Amino acid sequence: MNKKLIVFRALPKTRDARTVRYLNTEGYEEVKLNTWEDFSNENDGIHKLKLDKKRYSKIITYPLYLLYLFFYSLFYIKNDEDVICMELDTFLPVYLGSWFKNNTIYFDIVDPIAETKFKAFPFNIIFDYLEVIFLKYRKYNILPNRNRVNYYEEKLGVRTQDFNYAIVENVPLLIADNFQKDLSQNVTIGYFGTLEESRGLMELINFIQKVDMQLIIAGDGRLKNVIIEKIKNLNNIKYIGSFKYEKIGDLFEKIDFLWAYYSDKVFLHKFASPNKYYEHLAYKTPIIMNKFVPQSINIRKNNSGIVIGDDLTDKTFQSLFFAMKGYRYCKENFFLWEAKYLKYKIILKKNQKCTDESCKV
Repeated sequence: MNKKLIVFRALPKTRDARTVRYLNTEGYEEVKLNTWEDFSNENDGIHKLKLDKKRYSKIITYPLYLLYLFFYSLFYIKNDEDVICMELDTFLPVYLGSWFKNNTIYFDIVDPIAETKFKAFPFNIIFDYLEVIFLKYRKYNILPNRNRVNYYEEKLGVRTQDFNYAIVENVPLLIADNFQKDLSQNVTIGYFGTLEESRGLMELINFIQKVDMQLIIAGDGRLKNVIIEKIKNLNNIKYIGSFKYEKIGDLFEKIDFLWAYYSDKVFLHKFASPNKYYEHLAYKTPIIMNKFVPQSINIRKNNSGIVIGDDLTDKTFQSLFFAMKGYRYCKENFFLWEAKYLKYKIILKKNQKCTDESCKV
């Protein structure tokens, strides 16, 4: 089958495991990722419009990037090629540029854009309504989990029974064959991801500096310089910079517990589908997650980690301390990886209303 798939993402390839997962989409001879990199060697032809994300101001780069997507889809996407657009800002220009073509364009609502890139934008609720229109009247939509439709129900009060979507979970491509985990006596917690206030990192640092435990932090984000300054005189906390996702297994070898806190003050976290949930299963590493996050139900049920309260108080951390010391590790607690996700396949189906997971895999 000589079929091609193009995946558009307004992020660098290494920053989003979901993007890379699409490389293994079934039924295509070739899958091409069209990502927006921080620094790129693509500077010929139409690619001149796609300026490097970190080299120029967003006031200049973002409008030009949207123009790039429109013209790329208009002139370079062929009629027989399928397309995945991740988030609304890639979907709209590609959809408009392909208006008269016979392409199948899948709209992957990775996150509602009103809660991410346009959170500070006045009247950003208009983007939620646009996503609802596409979910109701288009066939080819993708969501990361079933409870994501509840976001639109709770925020907009709309009916979601007639939404059209397939489920593609945030299962990253991981090499974790025969991964073994032996918890050490000197407990080490790890956090690998975006450095932002809503992940409870400063509270975690304050806790770790007072106890006989270790903390390893890797990633990038707004809190980077704050964290570096905070821990510069602390021997039991290390910040090791950003990391390549294909090397994440090396990081998991260094830790005993994975920190995966999501603030209940962030509305979208109520409908989260974090990569960390799948990572902890693959690398057989107990996770620390708060009860607000939907996946905490499975964690508690299978004893694959520790579920803490949503408020990061001294009492919460005291309970966590004793829970980690008393945690009984069992490899079988992480059975869901082999049972459900190890051979997870993405199959994009056409001419079908997909309203549950059975439509997809």
